[in-house]
Amino acid sequence: MKDERGQYGGEHVQFRNSKLLLPAVLMICGIGIALLSGLVENTSGSIIGATSFGYPWTWRSEVVQQTTEVMYRFDNLAADIAFWAIACFSILAVSERIVLSRSEGVFYRKKLILILTLLIPLGLLMGLIHEAGHAFCGMALGGTLSRMQVAWFTLYPNLGIAPQFKLGKVIVTGLSTPIQQGSFLLAGSLATNIAAWLIAIPTNTANLGTKTGFTLRTLGVIGLLDLPLYTFLPLLGLRHWILLGNNQPEPLIGAREMGIPDLLFFPLVIALTVALILVYSETTREALLRKVRRATEKGI
Repeated sequence: MKDERGQYGGEHVQFRNSKLLLPAVLMICGIGIALLSGLVENTSGSIIGATSFGYPWTWRSEVVQQTTEVMYRFDNLAADIAFWAIACFSILAVSERIVLSRSEGVFYRKKLILILTLLIPLGLLMGLIHEAGHAFCGMALGGTLSRMQVAWFTLYPNLGIAPQFKLGKVIVTGLSTPIQQGSFLLAGSLATNIAAWLIAIPTNTANLGTKTGFTLRTLGVIGLLDLPLYTFLPLLGLRHWILLGNNQPEPLIGAREMGIPDLLFFPLVIALTVALILVYSETTREALLRKVRRATEKGI
């Protein structure tokens, strides 16, 4: 028989470790988002003649004279870190209160912490898929790839570290017609949308490991969000990913260049998004797994 006191002690240590892990992950997320905000121009900067970066408080400013002088305000950086750490904690707390039951809270808290940890690397991976969609479409239409960059990494014409951060950038020359240009612009978000559908197949029909399946599902959800966020957020004055990315609705511009009317494009984006949300829901996944198990048992 198991020692009840020993079993309780093990659970107590595990719970204590989870309580210690949460503030550490929130602080790392706060630092990461605050540093990323230093790549986003903030037009409310207080230094005249300088380009200011950081959100909500500007902590990096560039003054261009004969040379570029960079100035830092570390007090504002600390305030931004605290702001984003509190924002992440608030999202976590609201998710637990509204979505999760008390009995599932500790288990799903670990899932939410894992999401926060994986968000940046998986986001960069989906960003690579997005930019690859632009590149391959442009070349398939007869264009010439001139440059491809994701984050700090230049992928074409040479592998290397870029001098400036770009969430994603692809330059293809030789696309002369509106249909070619529109297809090129629309291809990035379509690539991530297609990737989300493809990722949903193994995650919904195969018994993957817990971490592997959860990581793939998180990657798929990022792909799911790419098209609707890129279409609608810039129309509200935000960027592709709220703070990062282009401030123009690239997929919508591409659809208009191709002659697709807004009354058709907007419902199509909404329908694709709702369909993917249903595919990635736990209820759908459990129903599909039950069907797969029944088919396997019957020898089909």
